[in-house]
Amino acid sequence: MATLGKAVIELSADTAKFVGDIGRTAAMFDKNMARMQGAVMALRNAMLAAASLGGVGALVKSAIDAGDELNKLSQKVGIGVESLSALKLGAELADIGMDQLKVGLKEFNKSLVEAHDQTSKSAKVLKALGVDARAGPEVALRQTAEAFSKLQDGATKTATAVQLFGKAGADMIPWLNGGANGMDDAADKARALGLVIG
Repeated sequence: MATLGKAVIELSADTAKFVGDIGRTAAMFDKNMARMQGAVMALRNAMLAAASLGGVGALVKSAIDAGDELNKLSQKVGIGVESLSALKLGAELADIGMDQLKVGLKEFNKSLVEAHDQTSKSAKVLKALGVDARAGPEVALRQTAEAFSKLQDGATKTATAVQLFGKAGADMIPWLNGGANGMDDAADKARALGLVIG
């Protein structure tokens, strides 16, 4: 009987030790899991921060590139960067890409210079439209858009656009058809969206 009691006591002690070991093991497992979860969360946060910085960096680079492109175009066509950035949205809304806008505005600038010779074709076209070629590119562009908004669509309008804006002229007609008010409305939208570059 004493042996049986001793065996029960030893079994109880071993069971208690076993349960204690399991408890300590479980506590260690929980502690290690918490550490691993913390490390995974830190890695996730670091990756999100890096991606976010990369996105912000790409956005900043894109803005700088756009500003640089408008600055160069401004120097070529004599229209200020702020005005060009406002005009750009109106052109985009009329499905005119930046490349087409550049080509069109450069050709328009050539037409304005050519118009200083009163016998030139550009001078005659601009005069017929009521555009003052000597008023400067920005004013002349607004006057041209206003004149286009009143012209009937067709071959004559297209030929006039190509004469003044080169090969981009025909594509620019929907934009020009909005007139000066259309340009102003698009400029207001661009300002509201923060797209105007000073």
